[in-house]
Amino acid sequence: MALASGTRIGPYEVTGLLGAGGMGEVYRATDKRLGRDVALKLLRDQLARDPAAVDRFTREARAASALNHPNIVTIYETGESEEGRYIAMEFVSGRPIRPAPGETLPPSALISVARQIAEALAVAHTAGIVHRDIKPENILVRDDGYVKILDFGIARLLPAAFEGGSETVTARTAPGMLLGSVRYMSPEQARTEKVTPATDVFSFGMVLYELATGVHPFEADSPMGVLSATLTRPATAPSRINPEIPAAIDALILRMLDKDARLRPGAAECVTDLEALAAGSPGFGSGAPSVRSARHSVGRTRERTELQAAFGQVARGPGLLICVSGEPGIGKTTLVQDFLGDLAVSGLSCRIGRGHCSDRLAGTGAYLPVLGVLDTLLHGPDGDSAAAVMKLFAPTWYLQLARLAADDESAARLRVEVQTGSQERLKRELGAFLRELSVHAPIVLVIEDIHWADLSTIDLLSYVAGMFDAVRAMVLVTARPSELLLNKHPFAAVKLELQAHGRCREILLGFLTPKDVERYLALEFPEHRFPSELGALIHAKTEGSPLFMAELVRYLRDQGVVTCEGGDWVLAQAIPDFEGALPESIRGMIQRKIDTLTDGDRRLLLAGSVQGHDFDSAVIGRAMAMDLAEAEERLDHLERVLALVTCLGEHELPDRTPNLRYRFVHILYQHALYSSLRGTRRSTLSAAVASALERAHGPRPEIASELAMLFDVARDSAKAAEYFLMAAQHAARLFASVEAVALARQALRALDHLPDGEDRRRRELMTLLTLTRPLIATSGFASAQVEQASDRALELCGQLGGTPLIVPVLSGLWQVHISRGKLPKARELAERLQAAAERTGDAFDRHNAHVALGITAVCRGDLDVGREHLETALGLLPSDFAKSRALAYGQDTVSSAGAWLSLALTFMLRLDQAAEAERAALEWVGDLQHPFSLAYTLHMVARRRQLQRDIDGTHDHAQTTMTLARERDFSQMLIVGHMYDVWAQSMRQPRDEDTEAFAASLTRYRKTGAGLQVPHYLGMMAEICMRRGETDRGVDLVSEALDLARAQDAHLYEPELIRLQAELLRGRNVESAEAAYRGAIAAAQRTGARLLELRAANGLSRLLAEQGRREQARELLSVFADLTARPGLLADSEDVRTLKTGLAPS
Repeated sequence: MALASGTRIGPYEVTGLLGAGGMGEVYRATDKRLGRDVALKLLRDQLARDPAAVDRFTREARAASALNHPNIVTIYETGESEEGRYIAMEFVSGRPIRPAPGETLPPSALISVARQIAEALAVAHTAGIVHRDIKPENILVRDDGYVKILDFGIARLLPAAFEGGSETVTARTAPGMLLGSVRYMSPEQARTEKVTPATDVFSFGMVLYELATGVHPFEADSPMGVLSATLTRPATAPSRINPEIPAAIDALILRMLDKDARLRPGAAECVTDLEALAAGSPGFGSGAPSVRSARHSVGRTRERTELQAAFGQVARGPGLLICVSGEPGIGKTTLVQDFLGDLAVSGLSCRIGRGHCSDRLAGTGAYLPVLGVLDTLLHGPDGDSAAAVMKLFAPTWYLQLARLAADDESAARLRVEVQTGSQERLKRELGAFLRELSVHAPIVLVIEDIHWADLSTIDLLSYVAGMFDAVRAMVLVTARPSELLLNKHPFAAVKLELQAHGRCREILLGFLTPKDVERYLALEFPEHRFPSELGALIHAKTEGSPLFMAELVRYLRDQGVVTCEGGDWVLAQAIPDFEGALPESIRGMIQRKIDTLTDGDRRLLLAGSVQGHDFDSAVIGRAMAMDLAEAEERLDHLERVLALVTCLGEHELPDRTPNLRYRFVHILYQHALYSSLRGTRRSTLSAAVASALERAHGPRPEIASELAMLFDVARDSAKAAEYFLMAAQHAARLFASVEAVALARQALRALDHLPDGEDRRRRELMTLLTLTRPLIATSGFASAQVEQASDRALELCGQLGGTPLIVPVLSGLWQVHISRGKLPKARELAERLQAAAERTGDAFDRHNAHVALGITAVCRGDLDVGREHLETALGLLPSDFAKSRALAYGQDTVSSAGAWLSLALTFMLRLDQAAEAERAALEWVGDLQHPFSLAYTLHMVARRRQLQRDIDGTHDHAQTTMTLARERDFSQMLIVGHMYDVWAQSMRQPRDEDTEAFAASLTRYRKTGAGLQVPHYLGMMAEICMRRGETDRGVDLVSEALDLARAQDAHLYEPELIRLQAELLRGRNVESAEAAYRGAIAAAQRTGARLLELRAANGLSRLLAEQGRREQARELLSVFADLTARPGLLADSEDVRTLKTGLAPS
């Protein structure tokens, strides 16, 4: 029952009831001491005896009183009276912010209200307080538009807020308990998961959605229906319900309603975005300028309509690639800029990224345009949310682009996470990033001059196009058809393929018509009084080339032929008087324009042309020894008066030098200026620009290619080689192997110009080491180029004498030859590696040498020798050995040694020791957190299980290997895992497809250039054939395997192959089968492979028993009598059963 007016509660006198809720009633009251109105919240009688309710009631007062912000209701005091516990707080003369059904707030009012709420939440979150019950009833708005947040009754105090000894602790929500209002709960609240500030942002987003549209974003027939929709249904874009909502508000609300709490903006970020909106910041959330330039475009209405229609399709899904094609000067860039301008003024929500290919770095700028696109998204409008998505879904790309401090712990974690990437991983990450980013708004990705793109970029675009069903992306590229055709550029084939599948459209730009020229004159010179012949003359001279036409019109005005008299534009001369003096081509037009430059301006632009199509005012100012402010002033004049360059905006250089980024209005201007430079002058200017760039950027890999090209032109071969090498290493880190190889080869060519000597040889050696890994990726281990580069590196090591680099060189060469199955050469290299390691005295070098010797010996069938080397290798490392060093050559050698030792011991039938070595290897590699090393070790475990004929174990570890290989794009591990899996499946239950499936994987394996394990895999395939009754094919496979193994000097599996041969011959020729079994036993005895000896003896004993020669069978197996006392020692139950039967008395 409500309290009567006049009731006293402490110093307060009740004047009326304001409202009631689950916790109690709220009254309007007068503070008799101060004579002010207050709101008095009174705890219900029945709850006063509930400790949890009292705690919640008290917590509200503590939480709100800890905050001091004008948009949060002020708590005056708490107390107890005869009527119960109470909280006295600020009285707000206002109403809940909930709109009437169907009503909406206008954008300006919506932004004002939203900003106040966001500011209040930002303060609360900074203080470590999460409200957990943001809803319209808890947000009051006064008549003057002022907002107040109240009711912190279920607020959660974050642990971080009470570090340092605070006694206040707030328990988490009990399991299964829902706290908050169902209609405004976040997904994590609905799942009773841990709440964070992102919870309040989600609820805040729902409130804004209602204010903007008049409807709830997850409306349903019941509270549980709302809860279900909140968890599963994406919110419809508010602008689809209320078209008046600005695109930026639309995008912000959808981000706030992201199901993934990690992807929502923080309250402080909401404040920033809303302040930008309130200030009328141009282009907020659109990625493009909102104000169209005064430049006039004509003749492209149809093309612009096509682009707008394509964007409409992408906005609905799926994605699309649009290629705007045409030769230089036809207006490709202008059309793209007009389209982006159309998007900006349309208010349509989208994100825009822009990248540009470089003619100077054509084919070697690894992912250059893609990095430009992503950088635009990351550092442009709404970049914080893009960065959050990229960090989560594309960490490898994020590390390339984000400006991270060296001591940033999150950056260190990311570097560990991406340390074993691949080109496939880069593709997968980019696809995931674009898919997630396009959930709330479509993306437009612009790449200009795709005809100069590197191969890795084209491969990446093809991959993204393959994901268009899941990615709302419009990839908009510009291309010159003649360049694509002349250079046989790979994009031409990709474009045709995508067109065939409906994923690409081409817009081929044609020349302007005479009417287009007339229209242009009308726009440039309103109300002109030109004779009609002028338009026809301009069209005839330019043949409708847009660039030529625009420049010719400008030329006529600059020359005074077109002039303004009394407000009207007229011709100052008759057409016959100037017609003959007009330039005959666009290049002639450009040259005339350049000829008008002063000497100072010409020198400035010549320096700009040396830097490239885009250039920096500070760089060319320094290169010309000019005052930087003067350089900026001259460039401003060249933009405003002569329209030769365009300012792209401020772009501070890494050394903190203020700088303006400029671009030539067309690349033809840059080409004309650059081509006018002769040898010495070009070289001198290139050196000056390179020095200025180097000073500004330092040795940064992002511009290493640009510096290398400049120093190369400057004939500074030492610097050129240095930066080509840095660029190659950078490309290799991005897994752009083709580009890394090309850059490393350019570094080697630059080194050719240096005098012979120790420094040059040392640099060549480092370059060859850089070249080898991407060369292996592009050409395979078996490539003659890889061997040639490795041999040259070894030769240089000999010339340098005593260089510690000989250890990685020999280790790399050993890997090449062991993988190719060239065991004699691998053995020689391993022995040389041991000698080199002994000279360095380094324990890890010696460890690597013994690993190489051990694996080589095991593969050759010298099991005991191999075992000794591998045990020595593992014993060499000290207890405090830094595990990260085990990855020095790209793969962990400790787990590899353990896995190979385990395999060797299994062959030797020392199974307890083998199991212990395997356990230690798995424990080590598990702690190391190096995915490739883990995949390699898991495949070795599957291999050991296959040797033991443990079918279930083989299958399980093959599946684990394949899962990890798929996740990390380890193609060879995926192939190998698949072969073991097919073998296990066939041993369980032969299937028709087994043989061909295994054969297909084996073919792919051999194409990688690897050959060492081919005999073993051929034997596995022969066994599959035998299970399926394909005896002839099995015999052929075993013969091929034996020939190959003997040619390789690889005798490890020879006894098993001979045994398989005997099994296949049993049904044909018993005598031949018996001879083969005895040959297998002899081979196993030579290698020390007691397990294979047992298996061959087992097969022969069965054959002898079938012939009635039981005594011989019993005698043959007697040497293995000790195994019968250890049941379960062998996974092959058939071996054990036959062994016992053969030894039983007759």
